[in-house]
Amino acid sequence: MFFTGSHRRQKIHHPQYATMKKFVILSLTIILLAVASYIVINRWNIWFGNPVESPYQAQSAPYHILLTFSPEGDDFRCITWQCDTLAGEASLLYSLRDSGDTATITTQPHIYHSQGGASAFYRADLHTPQPGIYDYRICMKADSSQWLHFTLHDTTSDTTAQFIYLGDIQDTINGITNNIVTDIVQHYPATDFFILGGDFIHRPLETYWDEAFRGIAPIATQYPVAAVSGNHEYLKGLNASIEPRFILHFPYFPSSYLDNGACATLTYGDIQIFLLDSNAGIVSLFKQSRWLDKALRNSSARWKIAVLHHSPYSIRSPYNNLDIKFLFDPLFKKHKVDFVLAGHEHGYARRTTRDLDNHKQTPIYTVSHCSPKQYPLYINNRTDRYGTGNRYFQQFTAHGDTMHMRTFTTDFALYDDIILIKSPDKTLLIDQTDTIPERLELPDEVAQRLKPGQIHEYNKSLEERAQRHLPI
Repeated sequence: MFFTGSHRRQKIHHPQYATMKKFVILSLTIILLAVASYIVINRWNIWFGNPVESPYQAQSAPYHILLTFSPEGDDFRCITWQCDTLAGEASLLYSLRDSGDTATITTQPHIYHSQGGASAFYRADLHTPQPGIYDYRICMKADSSQWLHFTLHDTTSDTTAQFIYLGDIQDTINGITNNIVTDIVQHYPATDFFILGGDFIHRPLETYWDEAFRGIAPIATQYPVAAVSGNHEYLKGLNASIEPRFILHFPYFPSSYLDNGACATLTYGDIQIFLLDSNAGIVSLFKQSRWLDKALRNSSARWKIAVLHHSPYSIRSPYNNLDIKFLFDPLFKKHKVDFVLAGHEHGYARRTTRDLDNHKQTPIYTVSHCSPKQYPLYINNRTDRYGTGNRYFQQFTAHGDTMHMRTFTTDFALYDDIILIKSPDKTLLIDQTDTIPERLELPDEVAQRLKPGQIHEYNKSLEERAQRHLPI
């Protein structure tokens, strides 16, 4: 007998199986919701919490006066300041010393209302085509500043340029930044400008802006100060954005910064600085990567230095900042950027790129900070140098085909020392740190926050590093 057609296996439904499946799905759902709730509760303030700003009263005399770079071009310097909302129109007088000519810039206020009060922000762009000493004074209806001054060096005849980099300052109220900056200026009065690597303030509140300006008072009115935005310059939320006071103090970013990120490029002699907003959302980061590719491609500067708050190579975890690494790092390598300066992670590290023969080359990546905060570091053997338990600053000196980077602790002990010598076809890197010991012990305040297992893992990483004949 023959059978035609097909035989189909009938699916047998067991009521117990269906019940168990529903139970498993429900249990997994509850567990996932519980884990998600725990994470959200513990991270809520970090992601969305903005502190309440206490009421404040703006001053009638000019305050928070800052000399910075201008979006008008390299032949300009910008002065920004605050005053009370009744001050109205302001004038800035300036002259090249001994020239006999005084120019006047009239500027209107930008009134900014924050949670705790309101103040008027002013900006004046000074045309400074000639080197020399420039004297300036801010004149308001009710009060005026004293005469202040800054110096522009002749970069055409003197090819030496020097700047200081400070990572996170983020000082507490009545902190010691003012003392540190005073000492830096006394040691290096020939500095041409300063760069801040983000988290200039601890929180976007007027009290912390007051503290930040108190901290940099020794340099604010006579050395140009540039800064990138850090996460502490951001107002938190689902649509996090840079706190407007940061842009009003540092106005060299384009007006499209809300959509395209607070990125800009500044030039001083043979040095070109590329400022990036690494705290922005992913769409803005994509736009910034396109901007950076074009800006680096069009650059004819001998020395190219990128500054952003988050390093492509985190020293806290190998999984941090992967978006920054993916979008920006290939461009740093492609366009032969010399240094990539970052902060955020409250420790010191320097990592050099290696060629196929394991020779050190550029880009050189550094993480640095000048803050009272300390974090535990992720120690790996691909990073050349680490530093813990100190605040740091970096001094860069460019002279012709040579750039010298030296890292100091705030008691002016030399901690890192790199020389680059550039020829048309390659850059020679000289590492001069063989005799300078690393400091890698956990600071007491950090160790107190860690579990015994975390301390064990950290000490184990130090032992592994020592076994590879790297100095500790």
